[in-house]
Amino acid sequence: MKGQLVLLMVVSMVAIITANEIIDTFTTCRREKTKSMNGCFGDVMKAVVPHKFTMGIPDLGVPPLEPFNASYMDLSMNQPPNLVFKLKTGKAEVKGASKANIWRSQTNVKAGIYTMGLSLPQLRGNGQYNMMGDVLGMTINGTGTFWLLINNVNCTSVLNVRYDEGKKQLVIPGGRFNCKFRGGRVRVNDVLGNEDLSDAVNSVINENFNDFSQVAMPEVGRIFQRHLNKYLGGLFEAIPSDVASEWKTYDNNDKSIHGFKIEALKL
Repeated sequence: MKGQLVLLMVVSMVAIITANEIIDTFTTCRREKTKSMNGCFGDVMKAVVPHKFTMGIPDLGVPPLEPFNASYMDLSMNQPPNLVFKLKTGKAEVKGASKANIWRSQTNVKAGIYTMGLSLPQLRGNGQYNMMGDVLGMTINGTGTFWLLINNVNCTSVLNVRYDEGKKQLVIPGGRFNCKFRGGRVRVNDVLGNEDLSDAVNSVINENFNDFSQVAMPEVGRIFQRHLNKYLGGLFEAIPSDVASEWKTYDNNDKSIHGFKIEALKL
């Protein structure tokens, strides 16, 4: 009977539509003690998050994570003599989060930590850019469009989660985020309005993609982490206080839990 109840809850979570259904399913699991806090929340995250990435959770004010806004990234390359430039993105977006596989979802209530591990087959970005600097010995100062492919992305997000007694809800004051990936390509179009020059510039950038990615991926990771935290924060904030109060209490004087660290993203 116990196994059937757990199976029924997991099946029902696949079809979850509203935030209330997410929270009701979670709190029922927890209050009936059919699983630990870790087990209940882990089931919710694994069953719901990829599905909800494309829709968001409107009644929690959580926007879709697919696609996520990647505007206003700052990328700088300093690889003389061929690649010395600054590139800023204008309007841009990144897709691929809906294909995420959550391979880890773990809570540590006493320590106030939530860890999520997810892998994505590919992230695909596109948008506008403004580029200035020297490439192949030529001075470049212009705008155009770009696309970026990043393959086999594997990320771990470790969040500091605390129960705020004043707000009567869970909050996320900080944490850290790490991503690793394997390969990719980038294309900047309309370099000085010259297609042959664009081809030459892209050839050099992609020959040095490992170096370029060390600049690009922390920026992509920073933006992805910000959107993911907002998404997860909406779920945590909606958990009823009688369940949320099981977590470690928030201490505003504990500066070690504040702020977010984006760790080096390496091939």
